[in-house]
This record gives sequence, structure tokens and C-alpha cells, in this order.
Amino acid sequence: MGKSSKMRDLNNLYILYAWTKVSTKRRNQTIDGISRVCLEDLCRCFREIIKGKVPLTEDQLIALQRYKKELRTLSSTKVSYEKKKKELKRKGLIEALTKNHGRKKRKTTS
Repeated sequence: MGKSSKMRDLNNLYILYAWTKVSTKRRNQTIDGISRVCLEDLCRCFREIIKGKVPLTEDQLIALQRYKKELRTLSSTKVSYEKKKKELKRKGLIEALTKNHGRKKRKTTS
């Protein structure tokens, strides 16, 4: 029996957070060795982000706006496995996905 969808999503979230903590070289080595199943699960998460099913803060939405093209490429089912791995390696995408988790919001002056 396979893992439930919710459990796989939680594991993918941990993968994204772990990738923000390691060097770019180590992250790229990990992406090179990622399995198709894991990559497809991550891409399914990106589809959920695009559809609006994942609650995001305003800061996260702003950070992701510059990566619209990459998110669409990753969420497409017609794009090859190698192309998706290449897009995942793009600098800043992983950081934008996990931006501001666990951080305090900035105070705004009025």
C-alpha cells in the first residue's frame, strides 16, 4: 500500500524546507537524483498552489509572482521529467515557495 496523499504532501513540504537550508550545490545534487514519483508529487503541489487551494500570505504571493512561468511549467503534465528538474534548479524558486514561514510579519506604519 502506498502513502496517503496528505502524508506525501507533508513529506514534500519537508523536502522544500530542507532545500532552503542547504547549499545550492547540494540542492542541485538532490534534484538530480530525485525520483519521478517524488517529482510528480511536488508538481502536483505546485498545481494546487496555482489553483489557489494552498493558503498563502500576501508576501508569499508577491514573491511567487516573478516565478509564474516556472510554476506553470512545473505544474504541467505535458512537460518532460528533465525539463521539470531543470526548472526546479532555477535560483530563487524554492526560497520563494517557502518565504516567511516562521517569521514575524513586518509592522506597517500608518
